[in-house]
Amino acid sequence: MAASNKRPAPEWLAPPDLKPKLVVSNSLTHSKVEFVPANGNHVGWYSCGPTVYDASHLGHARTYVSLDILRRIMEDYFNYDVTYVMNITDIDDKIILAARRKYLFEQQLKQATQLTEGVIAEVKESFESYIVSHFEGWLTDKSRKNAKADLLKALDGKSVPGFSEWQAAQENLKLPMRFKSASRTLKAIQTAEKKLKSGTTGHEAAEALLLEAKDVFAEYLDVARKGSVTDHSIFRDFASYWENEYFKDMDALNVRRPDVLTRVSEYIPEIVQFVSTIIENGYAYESEGSVYFNSLKFDQDPSHYYAKLEPSSAFNFKLVEEGEGEIKVSGRKSKSDFALWKASKAGEPAWDSPWGKGRPGWHIECSAMASDVIGQKLDIHAGGIDLAFPHHDNEIAQSEEILDKYTPAQIRILFLQKHWNAEIDFKESSFDAARVFESSINNFLLNARSIIQEARATPAAFTGRHNFNKAKKTLLALFEDKQSEVYAALSDNFDTSAAMLCLRDIITGANTYIQTVASEKGRISADLISKVAKYITKMMKVFGVFRESGPEFEDASAQNKGGSVEDMAGPYVRLLSAFRDRVRELVRNRADLGEFLAASDRLRDEDLVNLNVRLDDRD
Repeated sequence: MAASNKRPAPEWLAPPDLKPKLVVSNSLTHSKVEFVPANGNHVGWYSCGPTVYDASHLGHARTYVSLDILRRIMEDYFNYDVTYVMNITDIDDKIILAARRKYLFEQQLKQATQLTEGVIAEVKESFESYIVSHFEGWLTDKSRKNAKADLLKALDGKSVPGFSEWQAAQENLKLPMRFKSASRTLKAIQTAEKKLKSGTTGHEAAEALLLEAKDVFAEYLDVARKGSVTDHSIFRDFASYWENEYFKDMDALNVRRPDVLTRVSEYIPEIVQFVSTIIENGYAYESEGSVYFNSLKFDQDPSHYYAKLEPSSAFNFKLVEEGEGEIKVSGRKSKSDFALWKASKAGEPAWDSPWGKGRPGWHIECSAMASDVIGQKLDIHAGGIDLAFPHHDNEIAQSEEILDKYTPAQIRILFLQKHWNAEIDFKESSFDAARVFESSINNFLLNARSIIQEARATPAAFTGRHNFNKAKKTLLALFEDKQSEVYAALSDNFDTSAAMLCLRDIITGANTYIQTVASEKGRISADLISKVAKYITKMMKVFGVFRESGPEFEDASAQNKGGSVEDMAGPYVRLLSAFRDRVRELVRNRADLGEFLAASDRLRDEDLVNLNVRLDDRD
């Protein structure tokens, strides 16, 4: 037989894999680690949502816009299949207090049909109680002979030696807010007394007093009458209102809604079962109708590690107390133990449980909901950094004003220009920098559209020579390098600040190319500018700066059958621009009237006719 003439295939050498791996910050190790999902390309992400008892503030925006940016990068840039689950805490001490106070205050406001000595006296009593409760440190300082009189002077706007220094030295961040509430109430009492003396005692006078004293008076009413609030819909309706307000704010900020939304009030059976399991495992105990996590026993077990996220904060009783909320329950064995289930008292919402009427503790809810929706393994668990301890550890162990002043895009750009876990200085200059960046993007894209429309209207002439000149080579090389740098930056713990600098360099490089070619009377490559513009648009959509419903930036050869506004208006705008240039030239050359009329006739008889427009003279 003849020998085979088949030649062996040449050896193929695979290029080295230089693509960066995605590394993310791991709160457990306090280091960056390679991100490896537990289930292939699918990512189970659980995010601690808001406790809905008041309006959203800038801190909420920082947290949820930043998380939205990370989620978009995972879904739209790295193309992971993300299931994003978020909880709404609609049962919480803050909600109970705020809802109850709102209800009691509104009831009292309805009853106050007239300004009387009795109404003023009750507000005075609430004021006295308020300052004793919140300014105890000042009032009980034995070194101050006239502590109360001095406090009243300070509240009345008078200068009191040492008071500002004392207030600044307090660790209570809410003290300035409470000072304002007390000051406003004192002035309202003084005004009401003058009105009563002058005979101005109608409903409006009574209402004005109560509204000005609202914060102080509502707290007083709650202490005195909280047990009278028995309708639990008061709490649910209150939380529902603020949940809707939260989502309105997030929609305005272009934050994507979660794939799955859970509420504590809807997971009571699962939470009760979760608590029961912890008791069965020996790490929780019942006391006086409440259930507490036994932190000492858990920590002493060699198979467990308490406070994994923040080991230095373990058994920090002050932090534990802050995490336990404002409505305290009794029966703990240790100060470090925390409530998994709280026994409810009169005036508090309650659900049945094996331990009696009660409600979930703050730390248990996310554990129960996350495991039910995602399972035992979470790929990502996220929340505000102020919740790192005790909230997250205990789960492991068991801006209207801003939106009025700045656009959602500017707020998002500000966050993008900083690393997602870095502190932000919310000063005017920071927002100015965001505005400048936004303007540079918009100006470039507008200029790019103009260049592409011009290229469509005036096809390039065939010259027999390529147009891949030095300026084009420089821009293309810069563009490709910066694309790689963007990928590397986002792979490095979602470093959007570095990525944004790369995008700025791309825009600067494109603008330089346009200016260089224009100065040399050359033809700008609409294809290359279109490629750059499409990439910038894509990244702005990935980051959420541009809305997803916005059009994709079209390249120069795109066939737009319907036609965008720019496409339809382009020929008329260019014609008008050319006519304006001709008129300005005639003016500079001091041309006679006949030349102006000739230019107008050409516009009517030739240029507009070519655009299927007929324009008749009318006397």
